[in-house]
Amino acid sequence: MMILAVMTILAFFLHRVVRMIPIVVNMTPGWESWTSKKFPMGTALGASLVAYLALAAL
Repeated sequence: MMILAVMTILAFFLHRVVRMIPIVVNMTPGWESWTSKKFPMGTALGASLVAYLALAAL
């Protein structure tokens, strides 16, 4: 649960910071995530899965 909580918070803040960078927004013009108030939870879930599998492999 701790991995999911940490990854969700990090993904949320990283998403908010990245969407303020004009060059990134201009490189992805059709991405709805930049203008929507909803957070794309799939990014946090995917990162959590990768982190969990990496830690389990150790």
